[in-house]
Amino acid sequence: MSRPSFLLYSLAIVFVLLLGTNTFIRVSDINHRQESGIVMDFIFSHSLWASLTVFAGAVFLVYACFLLWGIFRAFSIPGIMPFWKLVKNYPDEAFQWFLVQEEWEVLPYEFGKNYKEQFPCKEWEGPFHLWVPSIGRRVCLFGKVGRYESSREMFIQLITRIEKI
Repeated sequence: MSRPSFLLYSLAIVFVLLLGTNTFIRVSDINHRQESGIVMDFIFSHSLWASLTVFAGAVFLVYACFLLWGIFRAFSIPGIMPFWKLVKNYPDEAFQWFLVQEEWEVLPYEFGKNYKEQFPCKEWEGPFHLWVPSIGRRVCLFGKVGRYESSREMFIQLITRIEKI
């Protein structure tokens, strides 16, 4: 079974925050204990469309935070950016490297939607896309989790030695 998407997480987080805020506001003031709370008051005093718009906006904000966190996390992993920059600058050499290394699996670009059966998320990272000029087409790459990182570092060292020559 696949993990729920960030959108479902965002919906759940906003719902829990709204429910918690509503409950906290409702019971925090002794004089207004019978009132329904700030969220329910907003829904009752505004149109349903306005309420749904505010809820959707809050969900979008939480979702955007998830995306920014994911992007920041990807860029902060050491070795990722230099590796993909070298792959982009030396696509033919990278393609030959990926073919030889057993930590990587190379497939043609149109490989179908059932690739997760052959490459489960817990065992493989990817798909990564690479345009290879020597063959004139795009390929997809999958890296074996826990093993492709060392191959990535060896490729960086190989290309930096070639650049020095």
